[in-house]
Amino acid sequence: MYQKTLSTLFLLSLITLLSNTASAQQVTIFNNNIINPFSVNPSKAGEDGSKIFLMQRNQWIGVQGAPVNSLLTAEWRLGKSKSAIGFNVAHNSTSILSNTTSYITYASHFKLSESQNLSFGLAIGIRNNSILYDQVNVLETDDPIIFDYNSTGTNFDASFGMSYQFKGLEVQFSALQLLANKSIFSSSFEQKEFEYNFVRHFVGSIGYKFNVNKDIHITPILQGRNVQGFNIQPDAIVKFDYKDFLWTAVHYNYKRSYAITLGVAVSEMFVIGYSAEFAANDFAGYSGGTHEIVFGIKFGKPFQTAINKTAIEKMQKTTRGYDERLEYMKRENERMRLELKEQNKILEDMMQEGVKVDYDKVKNLIDNYNDSLQNAKPKSIEVKEQEQIKKKLNKNAGSIQFKKGTSKLLPSSDGALNDIVKILNDNPKAKLIIKGYTDNVGSDASNIALSQKRADAVKAYILKKGIKEEQISSKGMGSANPVSDNKTEKGREQNRRVEIEIAF
Repeated sequence: MYQKTLSTLFLLSLITLLSNTASAQQVTIFNNNIINPFSVNPSKAGEDGSKIFLMQRNQWIGVQGAPVNSLLTAEWRLGKSKSAIGFNVAHNSTSILSNTTSYITYASHFKLSESQNLSFGLAIGIRNNSILYDQVNVLETDDPIIFDYNSTGTNFDASFGMSYQFKGLEVQFSALQLLANKSIFSSSFEQKEFEYNFVRHFVGSIGYKFNVNKDIHITPILQGRNVQGFNIQPDAIVKFDYKDFLWTAVHYNYKRSYAITLGVAVSEMFVIGYSAEFAANDFAGYSGGTHEIVFGIKFGKPFQTAINKTAIEKMQKTTRGYDERLEYMKRENERMRLELKEQNKILEDMMQEGVKVDYDKVKNLIDNYNDSLQNAKPKSIEVKEQEQIKKKLNKNAGSIQFKKGTSKLLPSSDGALNDIVKILNDNPKAKLIIKGYTDNVGSDASNIALSQKRADAVKAYILKKGIKEEQISSKGMGSANPVSDNKTEKGREQNRRVEIEIAF
């Protein structure tokens, strides 16, 4: 009779607990979400780089059966795209109630302007819920009515989040347990089923980061939590950062608790944090407080940093030439200013001496001069173009071929020779030096003669195309300055060559 009465009281208490769970918070909100916002908002996945966090929260130390919450989160930014993915798995237990959840998240990050960013995230997952009857602590532990089996239930779930940033301002919103489904449990003692209902949770926050100086930042945050059908629970947080290396925060949960959080970046990769929370109501005398620890690993670059770096690199490549041209134009403008000053002085002198001045003619001369300055190329750009021309000439020279043992040009050389002619037509002030070379087979005299003939043959071809003779000179170098080993046929073939030098 005693056992049966005890079992009845237990089950009545259990049913009462389940039927009133909706009035309690079913989703754990960690104080350390200030350094791992992805733990409560799917839209934050991958926004600040790729990270892995392990978080543990032990509530109401000293109270038997108090909640224990464990959470593992991982998030990755997908290259340099706007997308990121995340994954988290959590295990929560309160007395004989237990649940394990697993979610996969997809987030998109959009850059609205140089100082505005908008992010969205959606998470879908599975929740497994359990009532562990074998964990009941009663006097008669062999009571078969209570301890005949445990009961479990599984269902799907989804969460949504968004965040907006404008300079130091950040606004966040997340909706959790969106499907608001339920688990069905049964009692072998009462021979009936009862429901555990999951309700939607909403979390919103607004904060602004103030820069005290380049090293110290203060961020006040106003946060609100709401369980659907109940009043909003306001929280106030003030976070202090020092060089993104050390941070602390004070929390006040309205009429419920207050907390302090500390964190440090052990290195660029590893961070650790701790939070202690204490009740601010009558429950304070029954508990040793709530404690959290967090361990994080960061790798990769923050999402926005990567986007900004790519944009900056692209801009630098685009503007580098403009910077050089701007400097050139500044120098030319100053030179032109001085010359115009001299021209004005000459005109004034001529007017004083009574010389008749054709102003239209003078104006046209000045305008033509200014146009020539505007069309001039910066010296730095000319140097780059000249280097490109030299490389092209060397490539063409390597394609010039002769019939073996003679100075007769092969038809396969025409393309390279015509390119050389075009370069000279485009640069009428340039001058070429054509140098002919041979291998070391034969006497020095014969090699000098053959190399001279080959250089002359190239010169003759170019002159036939209309290039002025004063632009070209030729010289036979014989077997001097070999570019390869004359001991092999391949090496001797490489030494039988023409080199072309150009002077602008």
